[in-house]
Amino acid sequence: MEDFKIEAAEMFAIAEDGLLNIDKGLDFISNYNLVFRSFHSVKGAAGMFDMEELQSHMHRLETLFEAQKKNGKLKKHQIDYFLKGVDSAKMLIAGDPCKFEHMSLEKFNADEVAIENSSAIPKAEAAKASKVDRKHGVVFIIDD
Repeated sequence: MEDFKIEAAEMFAIAEDGLLNIDKGLDFISNYNLVFRSFHSVKGAAGMFDMEELQSHMHRLETLFEAQKKNGKLKKHQIDYFLKGVDSAKMLIAGDPCKFEHMSLEKFNADEVAIENSSAIPKAEAAKASKVDRKHGVVFIIDD
């Protein structure tokens, strides 16, 4: 189990790097493949260790992520959603309670504001969707 936790942490780091690279506009396909393999590997290992909640969580992330391949890109709010999904998976491995709102493909692709206002996205990201007086500047503090 300890080896699994170490390898999962490595897979999550790879997935986060891949998502951040996509966000920076770097090669989509190579980074997509890194993220997908990471999600898939953790899902499979979770199944071997009978961690059903983690396996289900990773399966749903993987399925949603896989559906984005044909687009050849991810929007900022989609990247944030997957990063929050990775954070939630880390919590599940640690045995901590986790509340993550899984979305249907239709909702994920259709409604940016709904994603930004969901509990799966940090509050600082949700604030971007609200009306803010941009004349005086805005400071976002993200507590990770």
